Amino acid sequence: MEGWLMCEKCGMITLSIKLDGLEPELKRVAKLIYDGKLKPGQIDKAIVKKIAEQLMKGIFKGYGKDLKSKKLTPADRTFLNKINDNVYVFSGFKNHAQLVETTMLLKTDEGTLKPFNDFLEDVLKVDKTYNEVYLAAEYSNAIASAQMAQAWQDFENNGVEMLTYQTANDDRVREEHAILEGITLPLDDPFWSTYYPPNDWGCRCDAVPTTETKEVREPASSLPDIPEMFQNNVGQTGVVFPDTHPYFDVSKGVAKSINSQVKDILNEED
Repeated sequence: MEGWLMCEKCGMITLSIKLDGLEPELKRVAKLIYDGKLKPGQIDKAIVKKIAEQLMKGIFKGYGKDLKSKKLTPADRTFLNKINDNVYVFSGFKNHAQLVETTMLLKTDEGTLKPFNDFLEDVLKVDKTYNEVYLAAEYSNAIASAQMAQAWQDFENNGVEMLTYQTANDDRVREEHAILEGITLPLDDPFWSTYYPPNDWGCRCDAVPTTETKEVREPASSLPDIPEMFQNNVGQTGVVFPDTHPYFDVSKGVAKSINSQVKDILNEED
């Protein structure tokens, strides 16, 4: 379920997300954790699927096609399947991060086991952070990334030669992004592999084809820093959520376990 919220301080309207049917799953998982039946590195298949399905709705919305669309080309299908795999992996690591944080809340400050209902209350609070607040940002990013990926494919298919970086040109534009305003470079310039939008959470920047002959406008000698996760062109890579996201900051052994579990989930989906 999705809706919209207005910030009382800045008037900015933001997306509100709430996963349908999640509370019974959370109660089930809370009981597993409380009883010591959830192994380290284990993720929950049902919750991972709910997260991934919600994020894929954002992908399909931004891309303008889903995997059942009659207008889907073989190239579209291959691309969307690649994104789907990435989204499921991301959802697995997200779920693991949430479960780790949740498990740390089992005991009181004195080190005694909390009553189950108190623990469950904490579980629901953590979930609100992960699957309402964070998920809203992740869903919005999925939409924006898919929109820009689809645009990139159109540029390639239509022989576009030059792109210009364009901000929303208002007082909400980040300083780092304002520096990039007006940069005009060939489609095959390496710049677009790093600075093709979106360049941060909630980024509203765009890259537009030049409609008339326009000289190259090189970037300044020193380009601004953008978060490593967003140093990516989704249209080129098919990766919306790179492994530079903090959710992926786990040991090699845990990462291997999560990837294996996600692979099993994807195999069940096929």
